[in-house]
Amino acid sequence: MMGGWGWGMGLLGGLGMLLFWGLIIGLIVWLVVALTRSAQGGSGHNVQPDSALEILRRRLAAGEITPLDLTLAATIWYSNHHACYCI
Repeated sequence: MMGGWGWGMGLLGGLGMLLFWGLIIGLIVWLVVALTRSAQGGSGHNVQPDSALEILRRRLAAGEITPLDLTLAATIWYSNHHACYCI
């Protein structure tokens, strides 16, 4: 039994193999996640949608709405999103 060291090497060998395969599986999972994120959005960052006011400004620049329409829509948007909840 090699001087009583047989079980110790078996335990260390088992833990080493478990660590090795854990690292291999972890690297594969990381690689798959990184590749799917880059395929979906380029850099993997979420792109924020345009705000309502930005869309209104673009429509004004394109001539789809008038300045009065922009003012009215912005006023309504602002009053709905910045309501005062005072006691």
